[in-house]
Amino acid sequence: MNQQNNKLELTDILYWLFKFGFWLHLIYIIIQTASMFRIAKDGGVEARISGNFYLWSEISDWHQTEVKSKNEKQEIPFLLTHKKTYASYHVKLSQGRNLVMIVNLIVYHAIWLCITLIFLRIFRSLKNGSYFQRQNITRLQLIAAVIFVAPILKQIYNLQFFAFSQENITITDYNLWMRKDIFFLPAWINSEMVFGFFGMLLVLAITEVFRKGIELKTENDLTV
Repeated sequence: MNQQNNKLELTDILYWLFKFGFWLHLIYIIIQTASMFRIAKDGGVEARISGNFYLWSEISDWHQTEVKSKNEKQEIPFLLTHKKTYASYHVKLSQGRNLVMIVNLIVYHAIWLCITLIFLRIFRSLKNGSYFQRQNITRLQLIAAVIFVAPILKQIYNLQFFAFSQENITITDYNLWMRKDIFFLPAWINSEMVFGFFGMLLVLAITEVFRKGIELKTENDLTV
């Protein structure tokens, strides 16, 4: 009996942690999304995009380098650390590709918020003593799908950002390139996508445990 009470107390703690985390996550996304946009001098709407790329050069030693913009109207603040470069741009939403990048980024953050909400609902059902619900199977399947899809969305954004950087800046003595996370895979497949794939398999395996539990519970109820 005491063991059962301890389990219920643990689910209560997890439920309230995820509830608190959900609201923190929501506030973070709202602030981050709002800070991305600004009104340009010409009255249009601009949004900030940022990301990393890597520099390659035949010169072995790191040295002071000059960053030039291929578009004089483009604001390009840079932080150069070793051969990994962080860049931030303000882009006009009137251009179709820029809008796709911003929508992609917002959707990426939004689906992780959905993950927090789904976990909240799972732990709420556990808190109420409903350990084996078919709804939890559906929720776990959604979590598995998001864990797989989210890194792909982020990598699409990274590829778009890299293409935008190549088109808009030039760095003296250096070429822009995308570093391979995994040496035997192409650069467009990063480690997050691989971890997302195996994470999806792990969650699907847990889903099958829940499914088997529901089947056993149903058989026991029919037997009784």
